[in-house]
Amino acid sequence: MFNVITKFMIKTLLLLSSLILATNSLAANDPTRPLFGSTQTNKVKNESRLVLQSVIKRNNQLSVVINGKLLNQGDKISGYRVSNVKKGQVTLVSEDKRLLLSLFSASKFSKVVKN
Repeated sequence: MFNVITKFMIKTLLLLSSLILATNSLAANDPTRPLFGSTQTNKVKNESRLVLQSVIKRNNQLSVVINGKLLNQGDKISGYRVSNVKKGQVTLVSEDKRLLLSLFSASKFSKVVKN
């Protein structure tokens, strides 16, 4: 009788430990994904925001770093042309919009200026 109970407990422990390991590996891929149930994944649309990260002065010319890209006046990014660069801000122009990006703004959102 004792031998049967011991075998049952060992099997139960092995089963539980394998379940714990399996759920941990699933959570490692996506910690917000439910462990059981729907296999459908909801993808959030990732809008690209233009963020001015730095203004660099070299050889009496100002360059900017926007979303990790080094740009000079006249260069293009995401449909906008770098129009005007000042010490802490840059103006980007498209066919229908003007964006004013600032290093020292309260938020990471840009200000849209009408033409």
